[in-house]
Amino acid sequence: MNADRTTSGCGRDRRAALIDDLPPRQREIIRLRLVVGLSTEETADRLGMAPAAVRLAQHRALTHLRRAIGAEPPTPPQPEKDPPAD
Repeated sequence: MNADRTTSGCGRDRRAALIDDLPPRQREIIRLRLVVGLSTEETADRLGMAPAAVRLAQHRALTHLRRAIGAEPPTPPQPEKDPPAD
């Protein structure tokens, strides 16, 4: 068996597992947008959502996937703000 084929199969399995770990709505949006190829508006119509909600959910899903594979560093914690001086 070819090593490239084995490696790509493992990568495909990992990607599928990461996508399966997404919340159901995000998973469906990723499937419709990236696999089926629907536009944002078509996806919104299909799911009964506003286009802006589709874009936001897709952004969150892709951010989660990028972080899971190490392609995007985690967001650093925000420093606590001092209370305003009187």
